[in-house]
Amino acid sequence: MAFKRIRLPNFHYGTPGPYFVTICTRLRICYFGEIINDEMHLSEIGNLVKSIWEEGSGIWTNVHFDAYCIMPNHLHAIIWFTDDGVAVPPSYTRLPWTPGYVRTFGSPSKDVSSLIRGFKSAATSHIHKAGFTDFGWQSRFNDRIIRDQTELEHKRQYIFTNPQRWNDDDMHPDAPPSEW
Repeated sequence: MAFKRIRLPNFHYGTPGPYFVTICTRLRICYFGEIINDEMHLSEIGNLVKSIWEEGSGIWTNVHFDAYCIMPNHLHAIIWFTDDGVAVPPSYTRLPWTPGYVRTFGSPSKDVSSLIRGFKSAATSHIHKAGFTDFGWQSRFNDRIIRDQTELEHKRQYIFTNPQRWNDDDMHPDAPPSEW
């Protein structure tokens, strides 16, 4: 089975700027808790995920952790790769690219993929140690390069209001399967 390309071929995903990411559980199983009266109530696993996510801000010195929301079976977040600790505002007028950068096969470091890989690994380890050995993540994740201030504000609003739209969410267990 061939996967559709989900990354821009000549863009380094550690370039300073904001990124919107969505990370899902395997088979959309609602491990993280439940929505009650439009509010997320975290389970024990959800609290572990929250703790590991928040811990990341102290580990990744070149990343600013912005808004995030843990839903029953996924996590939405905005992360900023910084330029020497400074969050560079988004200002792309067209699809961005990194001059001279050629993506190669292998394990990149200091980029969105390595951050998500490290987060998933740490969270899985803690969750399994807590006795929830059936827990797992979807193998891939979704990301979007945030291109301007308007999109940044839209993504923040989307994150903050996500629990209120749970019944209509693409990640709701009753929704059709997603492609990623």
